[in-house]
Amino acid sequence: MDWVWCRRRMPTTKRGTEGGSCFGCAGAQHSEAQGSAAKRPRGTPPGSRDESNSSQKELFDGLRRQDLVRLLQQTLAELGFHETRASLERESGVLLEAPEVTALRQAVQAADWDEALERCAELSPRQPEARAAIDFLLLGQKCLEMHSAGSSEAAEALFQGHVAKAASGPDAQERLEQLKQLLASSPEDLEQVHGWSLASSRELLLERLACLLPTELAVPPRRLSVLLWQALRYQQLHCLYHDADESRSDAGRSLLEDCSYTPPPLPRSCVARLRRHTDEVWFATMSHNGRFLASSSKDKTMIVWECGGGPGASFKVAQVLLGHDGPCSFLAWSPDDRYLLSTSSDCTVRLWSPPSPEPVHVLTNHSDAVTAAAWLQHSDKFVSAGFDRCMFLWDCVEGVVLHRWELACRIQDLAMMPDSKRIVVADSDRNLKVFDLLLYRELPSLPECDAVTSVCASALRDELLVNVAQHVSALQQGPTVRLWDLSARRIVQRYLGHFQTRFVVRSCFAGAREEMVVSGSEDSQVYIWHRHYGSLLQVLSGHAGTVNSVCWTAGPLVDGALAGPWLISAADDGTLRVWGVDSSDSREPSILEEEQEEEVQETPPPEVEAPVRRRPATAPGRSSSLQGERDGSPTEPGTLLREEEDEETDEDDASVLQASGYAALPQEEPEPVPSAAPPEDSSDDSEGSEETLPGDETAARTAASEDGGS
Repeated sequence: MDWVWCRRRMPTTKRGTEGGSCFGCAGAQHSEAQGSAAKRPRGTPPGSRDESNSSQKELFDGLRRQDLVRLLQQTLAELGFHETRASLERESGVLLEAPEVTALRQAVQAADWDEALERCAELSPRQPEARAAIDFLLLGQKCLEMHSAGSSEAAEALFQGHVAKAASGPDAQERLEQLKQLLASSPEDLEQVHGWSLASSRELLLERLACLLPTELAVPPRRLSVLLWQALRYQQLHCLYHDADESRSDAGRSLLEDCSYTPPPLPRSCVARLRRHTDEVWFATMSHNGRFLASSSKDKTMIVWECGGGPGASFKVAQVLLGHDGPCSFLAWSPDDRYLLSTSSDCTVRLWSPPSPEPVHVLTNHSDAVTAAAWLQHSDKFVSAGFDRCMFLWDCVEGVVLHRWELACRIQDLAMMPDSKRIVVADSDRNLKVFDLLLYRELPSLPECDAVTSVCASALRDELLVNVAQHVSALQQGPTVRLWDLSARRIVQRYLGHFQTRFVVRSCFAGAREEMVVSGSEDSQVYIWHRHYGSLLQVLSGHAGTVNSVCWTAGPLVDGALAGPWLISAADDGTLRVWGVDSSDSREPSILEEEQEEEVQETPPPEVEAPVRRRPATAPGRSSSLQGERDGSPTEPGTLLREEEDEETDEDDASVLQASGYAALPQEEPEPVPSAAPPEDSSDDSEGSEETLPGDETAARTAASEDGGS
């Protein structure tokens, strides 16, 4: 048995030839010997040096020398070194293309279409599909040139007779329609409107013909450049910290060294903790110049923080904005940082111009809570939307409505795309609607199937982050942050590991080239993923409540250098945390509250126990769906109560991180955080002992109005 096994694994070994061999092995050896003898020139012994040298002459580092010479010739011709290309062709004896292809090229350049069709028949007799495509391209070019020369009737006759018959394939009708549209325009409009010219169209025709011909006859256009870009792309995709979608830079990349990238700085420690709000902090956003941080809270105030120029993250209160009659849910800086938008559950949008304490405009066109707003880039226009199913386009100078859209469902959130031509709207009916702001029309929606709580648009690409919470009635395994590619209309990545059940949690892009994705979580932590690969990079602990909002900034310019980068998180514990990338700068500072309280007269919050984690629970007489519309949307106000945190929940959190291959940072001992004192009137459900869910800003925004109505 051992001998048979060895014979089957190694049929040409010496052991197999000594013992009686089986018929199959002997036949294989005999045929192999005959094949090798047939391949050798007569008179050349097997394994001679001449045979090995002849095979080595055909290869260069394992690649065919003939292919390399043809690629070099094509690249030299594309670079404009025609004499050098001809010299290489003479010295190597390798032709760039077959003589028939050269004749076809000359016929096209001379506009001899009959000769070109004959050459085409000689080149591809065994490929009827390629032959039909080449005939269509040649006849279409002839038809357009006749039309541009003034022979419109002859061009129309050629189109109806020969061109229509030559069209074949799945896209034949589309190509015919494009050609028909060009023939319907005047000869002057061909160049002025459609950009068609005689010289450029012939060059494009020759490139298309080269793509259709066999590679042994013609080299595909710019083949060496394509191969080099593929090699660069291969190196990029094998680097974890490379921005995979980075566009080709004008300076170009070096081909003389391998691609190497410095890992982006990851936030690792809390360098500042901002404590001025007296209730849950729902939103935080940084100005474009990195100098000011704006935060909004359930306490109906907005605070503008100024970043100082000292070492580390130094923030101080620059201004406290008052005026809203309800909790503030969203903030947005204008592109030039002159204005600040704020939305609230009091059905108003306020336009501020810091440091002025009074709003520039108070916009009252909404009839329900306003949930989101967004500015158009390089413009003085912005969009607002809310639960009244309406979206308005505003002029911030005049404070007037430029356009109004009315939707079928309440609007949860919206995001402006980088081109400022499209806006994505997430409504309560599991839709991601796209609107054209220039033509005031609705575009095809994105095929999202789950209830979306928040959206965030990329500033560099046509991409969108979508937060989807986990629902008991849904089939999905857990909460996800999805990365949508709007151009391809598909999900390109999913980010897992955080906690989100029925509450609004926001995410954002992070990094100089948006290499990372950051999201808040209901387990009081901040999660950071690699944008392209979706791997979990970091988990930041320190908050004592749900992290509702996160934002990334490079910091202000101080002494010619950026002070950041920083990651800022806002949570239900009433604080904002600034996370830095340098662990040596780790500290737990608190803002100089005594000095600031002298400047801004506010009532200090009473000392009560710190908030703890809460669990979902339905309040009596209330539905668990959003405003009674659909299941899976954020919960109604007052439907969730706080409960004490147990050890079992902590073990579950640790097991999730361990299963992902990452461990959270050492849990910091949170200091007791003051919360709002109970009001005198204990009958109010929205502000009494039965606290509203801290993470569900959607619920809290409508708590006051619903309780009053009930």
